[in-house]
Amino acid sequence: MRHLGGCLHRDDDHYSVYARALGKPGGTSSTTLCFTDTTGTFCSLTSYVAVRGTGNSKFTNETASLLFISLCNTTTGKTVTTPLFGNSLAQYFWQYDNQGLRLLQLRFYQVGSTVPTGGNPCG
Repeated sequence: MRHLGGCLHRDDDHYSVYARALGKPGGTSSTTLCFTDTTGTFCSLTSYVAVRGTGNSKFTNETASLLFISLCNTTTGKTVTTPLFGNSLAQYFWQYDNQGLRLLQLRFYQVGSTVPTGGNPCG
């Protein structure tokens, strides 16, 4: 793990995820990373929104939204970004809201990705 100008680069045995919307044009979906631990259930401040437009769908790197959770640290007032599976005691899940999207395709690759580290003001 390396810091690169406000970003976190994962270059060890971690994964990247690429996504694209398929099916007939017009559908959308929203996917948010959440976790439950002994203190409650928490969902990321960021979500991946897939929109099926016209023409060919292209894959985009959605690692930051789907494999990292961004939360607000109420003590510092800044966001904190944590990798999925960063807390071995938590149970992680994706909250998926489908609005007519026929197919959301995800591809996982065992390669590192650069993602924002957080540190931005909350809200």
